[in-house]
Amino acid sequence: MPLLQNDFLKRIAEEAAFITSQTTGASLLDLQQNIVLQRALMWSLEVMGRAAQHIEHTFRQKHATIDWQTLISTKERLEKEYSYFDLNFVFTACQPIPNLIIEIEKIVNTEENANKQ
Repeated sequence: MPLLQNDFLKRIAEEAAFITSQTTGASLLDLQQNIVLQRALMWSLEVMGRAAQHIEHTFRQKHATIDWQTLISTKERLEKEYSYFDLNFVFTACQPIPNLIIEIEKIVNTEENANKQ
């Protein structure tokens, strides 16, 4: 796996881990009452989308278990709605993140094993 691909995957994984650490057990009300958490989650979602955009198309096709387009479109939606943030959207976008971490770990392990052979 080219170094840059791995860097982008690691960045997505780092942001996903942060989101998971901040949202596990949290409710929509918790998010609504915490502006720092709102901004942090939105930033992390945007960073994940930017990193996903840099993943090569062929690599995304090879690893279609990840919904790359949703990562990218989430970023785009957050960028377009800078004057109004739909916290329901942000909260919902964070729900599948723990599964994303698992999928990225599988990809990294698969790619590292393939490179060893």
